[in-house]
Amino acid sequence: MNIELLKNVRKEEIVRHITFLLKDSSPSDAKSEICNNFQKINSNIKKKLECIMKTTSISVQTIRAELSIPRQPLIGENAIEFGVFLQQIHSPANLRIIINFETVDYDKMRDEIKKHPNISHMLEIKPHTDKSIDEDMNEYESSATLYLPTIPKILNVIEDVMLDISLYHTLIGENKIQDFNKIKTDHIKECQLQAENWNTDEHKEYISIAGYYKNADTDNFDTLGYVNCWISLAKKVLGMDKLPIKPISEQLCRHIKYKQLNREKICNDYANLSSGKYYLVRVDRIPETDKVKSQLLPLFGGEKLKVGKTRFYSIDKISVFKNLETFVSFFIVEK
Repeated sequence: MNIELLKNVRKEEIVRHITFLLKDSSPSDAKSEICNNFQKINSNIKKKLECIMKTTSISVQTIRAELSIPRQPLIGENAIEFGVFLQQIHSPANLRIIINFETVDYDKMRDEIKKHPNISHMLEIKPHTDKSIDEDMNEYESSATLYLPTIPKILNVIEDVMLDISLYHTLIGENKIQDFNKIKTDHIKECQLQAENWNTDEHKEYISIAGYYKNADTDNFDTLGYVNCWISLAKKVLGMDKLPIKPISEQLCRHIKYKQLNREKICNDYANLSSGKYYLVRVDRIPETDKVKSQLLPLFGGEKLKVGKTRFYSIDKISVFKNLETFVSFFIVEK
């Protein structure tokens, strides 16, 4: 049975601003179309994170990509003034990714990035199919250079980057991993992965794992393959055979009904469980008909059905709630 989990988890959103360095010579259609598609990007990210939560026991931190642009155009003679640019964007403290269509002064870029430690990557996008065109643009050390001939491919790359940030934050957290991008690239090579938009031989310091688990023809996303690749990478960089499971108290903090839960009872029930993966099921509303009430009550026990009642069910037993999903919420936990 396919149970919608995402709507039942209180998500701690991570907003990452993507900034575009654009001037007159940049393709104006690219600027407008990318900006107009940020809602679509966020929708696609949400759907893929929803798939991850449905098919694994990982409650992912969600990413929302937002556009951050200068309040006024900043155009120099040959390149954008990088320092001035960063000072005048809307939220420089939240910057994570800079996608560049222009030549910038590398020394200025390096100095400014030191002042903004949240910036992790400079992606250079060249909207050409012929890699010999505009080769002189690459006068600085970008994290990756991608040759993307169409707007949809550019949008897909942005989505790839955001998904990877989400999995990094979920599985590795705030741990600072030295040479992480090199380890990730080597990991992709070891797994012998192939992707249309990403290439381990060309992308220098940065590469996205998400792009290796998409089917370009059918828009399918290999959720389990993607998560398993990240899990094996996380174990490698953290030096663990098994990733630590968050304590139930921390998991419950992300439940959509967190303030309405009997946390003491839940923790006591949890203590009596065997190791494994479970759904914590909560009564969210009472059915109007006695027939449906009589179906739901035995699943929680007791003499009366009350909003707020909870019970743990192992993954393989959750099918007992078929056709009753509208009256309960589900939250996945591990022990």
